[in-house]
Amino acid sequence: MSEKQVQNMIRTLAEEKAPEETIHLWPRIKVEAFASGGKPRRTWRSRLRLAGAALGLAVLLAGVLFILSPQGQAWAQEAYQFFTKTESDQVPFEAFQATQSARSSAATPEDTSVATGDTTATPGDPLDDMMTFEEVQAVAGFVPYQPSWLPEGFEFAGALYDDETQVVTLMYERLGNSANTLNLRQEPYHHLTDCDICASVGTSADIKKVSIHGVYGEYVEGVWAGEAGDAVWENPHYIKHMIWRENGMAFQILYNGFPAYILEKDLIAMAESVTSNRQIIDYLTLDEAQALAGFPFYQPTWLPDLFEFEKALYDTENNVVTLMYYFGGNIHNAVGLKLEPINDSGTCYLCRLVGTSARVQSVSINGADGEYVEGVWTLEDGAAVWKSYSDYTVMKHLIWQTDEMIFELSYMGNTLTKTDMIAIAESVR
Repeated sequence: MSEKQVQNMIRTLAEEKAPEETIHLWPRIKVEAFASGGKPRRTWRSRLRLAGAALGLAVLLAGVLFILSPQGQAWAQEAYQFFTKTESDQVPFEAFQATQSARSSAATPEDTSVATGDTTATPGDPLDDMMTFEEVQAVAGFVPYQPSWLPEGFEFAGALYDDETQVVTLMYERLGNSANTLNLRQEPYHHLTDCDICASVGTSADIKKVSIHGVYGEYVEGVWAGEAGDAVWENPHYIKHMIWRENGMAFQILYNGFPAYILEKDLIAMAESVTSNRQIIDYLTLDEAQALAGFPFYQPTWLPDLFEFEKALYDTENNVVTLMYYFGGNIHNAVGLKLEPINDSGTCYLCRLVGTSARVQSVSINGADGEYVEGVWTLEDGAAVWKSYSDYTVMKHLIWQTDEMIFELSYMGNTLTKTDMIAIAESVR
C-alpha cells in the first residue's frame, strides 16, 4: 500500500468516524510510517506502522550543489573511487577478502552461484531472511529509497538487511525468474570514506564514469570467480554494477542475468528514478539544514543525559526541519524536534488528527499554550486504529506555538516522561 493510499484511507476514516468535536489537536491529518525496534515477523502487509510523528524518513545529499559545479565534478573524480582495481586479475583468497567490501552482492570465491547461474537457496542462504519493504524499513530505522522506474518485466521480490553494515538490499526479478535479478543496495554514510558497498575489481575491468542526473558515478561489468583457491576476475556482460553517492546515501545497482535485458542506459535510468521522487533531505548538519530552510533555528538547550544531536532532516515541500537526538546513538530511543515557521496562509503541516480515545492534555510551555498526547495510529485488518499504547512503539507528542513558529516534540521509547518532554520544550531557544 502506498503512502498516498494510506493517507487517503486515514482521511476517509477521519471524515466518517471522527466528528469535528473529537479532534483535539490542530485539525490536519498527517500519517507517516514509523519503524519499531524489534525484528518484525515476515508478513507481507500487516506490519505497517502509522505514527503521528515520523522520527525517521529519508534522504538528500548535503553538498550536492558543490558536486554539480565544475570544481565539484573535478574533485569528485579524484575523491570517489567506488571500484578500486587490484594489481592483477588473480589474487590470493586472503587478499580478496581484505579488499572486498563487507557482504558484497557480487559473486565471491565462496559463492560462485552467479557465475554458474545457480540461484537455488541453501541452508544459511541470506535469501532465507527475505523481508517485505515495510519489514526492512522497521529493522533499518530509515525509509529506504525505491526506484520509481524499473525495466519492463521487473517487479519487487523482497528485501534484505545487514545489521553490521546497515546495508539495505531491495531485490527485483524479471517475470518472477530469479535468474534475472536487479539489486538496489543502499547505506547511510556520514563521511566520504564510509562505503561498505564499494568494491575491488580486477585490473582488466573497464570502469566507466557515468552521470546520474549530474552526480558522479561508476559503472563496470564483471565478477570475481573462484578458481583453485584464488579469486579470478572475469568480464562477462551478464554481471553489471553501478555505484554512486547522493542524498546522504551510497547506492549500488547490481544486475545478474541475460545481458540484453538490461543495458547500461537502463541502470542509469533506474538510478535517476531512485532519488528524483523524494522530498526529504536527510543526514544534514545543523548548518546545512539551516542553509536549505532559510529560517532561524531553535534548539533545546537542555536534554537528559546521553541524548545527543545525530542529524537534521529537511522537508522541501512543507518547509519543515526535524532535529534528531538519539539516546546513546540508539535510533529506537530518540527525540525529534520539528520546526515549522508560521506562514500567511495559515496552513499547519505539523497539526494532526488523533483518535477519539486519545487523552489530550493542555500544557504550558513558557507561558505558551500547548497540548500533550500519547499514542499512535496503527493499521489493523485494513483499518486505521488509534492506540494510546502500541506493541510496536510508544509515542509521545508535545505541540505548541509561538508568534513565529509551530513546534512538535516527539519521543519514541520508555526513558522520558511527560515532565521530561515539557522540560526539553521549555529549554528550546
